[in-house]
Amino acid sequence: MNIKSFGQHYLENEKYLLLLIVIAISLFTLLVITNKTRYLDYKIFVVIHNIIKYNDINMVKLISDLSVILGILLSSLMALYFSKKMFLKNIINIIFAYVLNFCVKICFCIPRPSWKLTSAVGYSYPSAHTMLALVVYGNIIYLTNTFIKQRVIRIIIYILSVFMIILTGLSRIYLGVHYASDVIGAYIIALIYLLGINYFYETSNNSRKIMKNNVK
Repeated sequence: MNIKSFGQHYLENEKYLLLLIVIAISLFTLLVITNKTRYLDYKIFVVIHNIIKYNDINMVKLISDLSVILGILLSSLMALYFSKKMFLKNIINIIFAYVLNFCVKICFCIPRPSWKLTSAVGYSYPSAHTMLALVVYGNIIYLTNTFIKQRVIRIIIYILSVFMIILTGLSRIYLGVHYASDVIGAYIIALIYLLGINYFYETSNNSRKIMKNNVK
């Protein structure tokens, strides 16, 4: 299989994967807006508090906020270091992800949990912190996979990035400012977004290459 056919095969597989995930999030969102997940949401909230017996709510909130801010800074600095073009893509990805999250929130207008332990504004579904965390640390993973060749360094960055993504989601559930379903939905929507953006970039690059070859 040559590089061209491999690229086409990859894009076809990604397209079908994207379709399956879109169907999954559609069904999941239907469960959320019909309140079918609330009992399980509360049970997960209780289980997390039984496992993580930590009472400093302000510290958890700080960790929750800093995890996203740190991801934005690190992904932006990495992108700027490797390529100005990648830096622009990174900023656009973050902005579009935030806008997408805002649009979904106002589309469904789901209120936050009644058991929240700290103040939070806006609607609940999906979690903006969680969605942005997956996008920015997903960008870091992409940059690492593209530009860093040392295997050990890559593995360390992968592990730390996944850890930060999970930590952000758990912190939102722990604080009670989001249902567990908000976090799960945010993960799925962010994954769709990243796959969609990647598919767009890949198809755009392939189109430009084809046009250049035709000109030659």
